[in-house]
Amino acid sequence: MRRCVMGARMFAFHSCLYNSMRPVYCSKVNLFEKIRPSTTDPIAECLQYERKSPIEHILLRPDTYVGSTVPAEDPVGFFSPQLCYFLAFYDVWVISDGGLHAVQMSLTYSSALLKIFDEILVNAADNKQRDAQMDEIKVNVDR
Repeated sequence: MRRCVMGARMFAFHSCLYNSMRPVYCSKVNLFEKIRPSTTDPIAECLQYERKSPIEHILLRPDTYVGSTVPAEDPVGFFSPQLCYFLAFYDVWVISDGGLHAVQMSLTYSSALLKIFDEILVNAADNKQRDAQMDEIKVNVDR
């Protein structure tokens, strides 16, 4: 913060010294034009911005990294490169609570959660390629 205030002081000093004169590159004979002083206070502008840690930045703006956190409803689908179009499903097959059979139902999900889950599975598959002793991928989701 001290560096910001020192920079603002130097800005104020130089603007008084040069009387707010800046060169203007144009076809006119007059190469200098008096400009209006800045309407924003440099000290207030420095205080407006905050430095955030990477974790704080991710928590404040998750859309940048994982997509929308707003729950979305159907359609759920995927792009098929062989068929060259987007396949959308209005009902999806979900494994029942007993785990014995699949049930077709509507699904409401968060695309951010889906992307995080996908990243877990991709990292586990990459680890399987590196580790020959790995024989199982198990993911527990605690609601």
